[in-house]
Amino acid sequence: MDLGEPSGWPQLPPVDLLLWSVGFDRSSNQPREQIWVEGLRLLLQAISFRSDARVLMTSSTGVYGDARGDDVTEATPAIPSSESGIACLNSEETLRAFSAGSKVTACILRLAGIYGPGRLLRRV
Repeated sequence: MDLGEPSGWPQLPPVDLLLWSVGFDRSSNQPREQIWVEGLRLLLQAISFRSDARVLMTSSTGVYGDARGDDVTEATPAIPSSESGIACLNSEETLRAFSAGSKVTACILRLAGIYGPGRLLRRV
């Protein structure tokens, strides 16, 4: 599905679990916010969730910004300094707001070290 073009989406079935793990295609000519935040918002509205449904989101430790080599924990304030970190944090907030107003439980995983030199799956 093209997250930037919801009019072309197929009819989606009811789900118990949605995994949101979306990369960014620089050649799409769409900003990260359009895909990661607006695309998520539109998808959450388009899906019918069964009772006790969950959304599992892969996010990034980029939401913490530059920790300057210090340890980062779940208690570390999220202060993103990059476009991708800001978009990740905004998508997390979009999911949290949706979850707070629905029967859906949100689980956000902030993964570390999956991007960077020699770590992009399409190049490995």
